[in-house]
Amino acid sequence: MAGKDFYQILGVARGASEEEIKKAYRKLARKYHPDMNPGNKQMEERFKEISEAYSVLSDAEKRRQFDLGGSERFQGFGQGSDPYSAYARSGAGGSRDFQGYRFDFGDPGGGGFGLGDIFQEVFSGRTGSGPFRRRNPQGEDLEYSLELGLEEAASGVTTKINLAREVSCPACAGSGGQGNKPCPQCGGMGRVNQPENIQVRIPAGVDEGSRVRVPGKGNEGSNGGQPGDLFLSIRMRPHPRFDRQGKDIRLEVPISLSEAVFGAKIEVPTVEGSVKMTIPPGTSSGQQFRLRGYGMPEAKKSNRGDQLVRVKIVLPAKLDEKSRELIREFERMNPYDPRKEN
Repeated sequence: MAGKDFYQILGVARGASEEEIKKAYRKLARKYHPDMNPGNKQMEERFKEISEAYSVLSDAEKRRQFDLGGSERFQGFGQGSDPYSAYARSGAGGSRDFQGYRFDFGDPGGGGFGLGDIFQEVFSGRTGSGPFRRRNPQGEDLEYSLELGLEEAASGVTTKINLAREVSCPACAGSGGQGNKPCPQCGGMGRVNQPENIQVRIPAGVDEGSRVRVPGKGNEGSNGGQPGDLFLSIRMRPHPRFDRQGKDIRLEVPISLSEAVFGAKIEVPTVEGSVKMTIPPGTSSGQQFRLRGYGMPEAKKSNRGDQLVRVKIVLPAKLDEKSRELIREFERMNPYDPRKEN
């Protein structure tokens, strides 16, 4: 593809959604806007470049044309124009024409590409404690991957996790500026990363891929805005004996020949500890038994699954000659072919 790759400029995939494109532009706009980097021409040119990319990819028709023919038909954007300055002059509304492009700073559905809402969110409030004072949008949500054992998932668990959250900058009280300059501690962003130990409660019944929401433990909002939420993505640690299948748990248990022939009561492990299980006389290897209610609980429900126990007859590793002769005698007295019987 000739010319610029607008997807690469914004750092998104070619199949990115509108929300992903907007989020990528918002992040880059905060970093490269000239007001955040006064006198830095390189940052200013970079800002114009990402604004050009957003102007095309946020408009369905322009994006379609770019996908078909590249960026050459969109040359000329940003030469000597600053969409943010135009936004400020527009009084946070209306529209302006630059280099043949129409910038809609009011209703994003009015035919332009809706930079107004983004600039208003990131850079509005140019009076007060400094030119970097912003509105108070809600903080971003955070994702955290948490690994659990099967027993923890069965009973639920309270644990502590350590992560870094964005909080209001203590040096500028979240305003982003000190006088007429950006705050040196937060770089004009109004927030800084702060490590934090957070206690979280994982409900019983979670499984691989479950998401647990912890309200208010995401990044803090700007200027006192509501914090985002923390979402825990659950990963299950493999268990050496149990095999989980939905709400049921499967387990293979070895038994002796005499237990299979005469029957027995044996100890069987479960996620809640050992329980007694009856082996009836004449049990065959591979036979399956059900322990009702000893499986996994269903998240947000009172019922739970079962444990399915498959028995396997295991012979001694070594048999003396007398034992071998007894087995031969058993075969002579009880002739049968199990392959024909089944």
